[in-house]
Amino acid sequence: MRERQWNDYFREARKYLYCTRQDQKVFEARVRSAVLDMESEQPGITFEQCVKIIGVPEEAALEYMEGFSTEYLAEQRRRQTLWTRLLFTGALCALAALLFCCWRLWAASAGAPAPAPTQDSGAAGFFGIPAASFVWLAALLILIVCEAVTLNLVTIWFAVGAAAAMLVSAFSVTPRVQFAVFVIVSAVSLAVIYPFARQYAGVRRVRTNADRNIGRRARVLTDITPDEPGRVRLDGVDWQARCGQPLPAGAPCEVERVDGATLTVRAVASYRGR
Repeated sequence: MRERQWNDYFREARKYLYCTRQDQKVFEARVRSAVLDMESEQPGITFEQCVKIIGVPEEAALEYMEGFSTEYLAEQRRRQTLWTRLLFTGALCALAALLFCCWRLWAASAGAPAPAPTQDSGAAGFFGIPAASFVWLAALLILIVCEAVTLNLVTIWFAVGAAAAMLVSAFSVTPRVQFAVFVIVSAVSLAVIYPFARQYAGVRRVRTNADRNIGRRARVLTDITPDEPGRVRLDGVDWQARCGQPLPAGAPCEVERVDGATLTVRAVASYRGR
């Protein structure tokens, strides 16, 4: 396979795959399996010829999405909407913080008196802005980036606490007070707002396409041992598979778990103990 071209293909397809990362891996595994079959049947087949058969990324992705239930797609859209709103809110917080710093810089350059630092309030900072404000601003941005990467609906509440602590630091209160504000606001946001946001997002277990393979039967293509994975075929697609007991090629097996593009299988009743 032409790895670079197919990586670009999957990157483009992910724009149309409104599903979990696990199901995106299943999509990639199916496409790769189909390509390997074409290459074994037609040695020398080009990337362009494979794409003509499989379809362009958008077509292949949309065809794959047709296999999902309406409930699953609705849940994914709701969650995506909530993540977008939360990240937009975080971006507004960061923008407000930057505007606040710009205002303090302008006030300092215009000769406006800055709040007098209190005892044990920390470093004086730059241009009249307490150093602690820069620290909390950096923490706010880092937490927003972490939420954008993980989408766990947890880090964003600590970003709210960091924003509150940054605003409090402008009044030159002590670091202890700033940290207390951070902890209290984060804890209140996590305890009060998080359950409602979680309920709205529909963060409950919804069976995905990958989950629906659990309990289904497949056929072993290459020998599987506890130490060495093999290959199985499920619905015409070849998967890498692991098993806690030896399974010979040709034996039927049952899917226990799906980890990305790897299946964990077990022997069916007729083959156990052989």
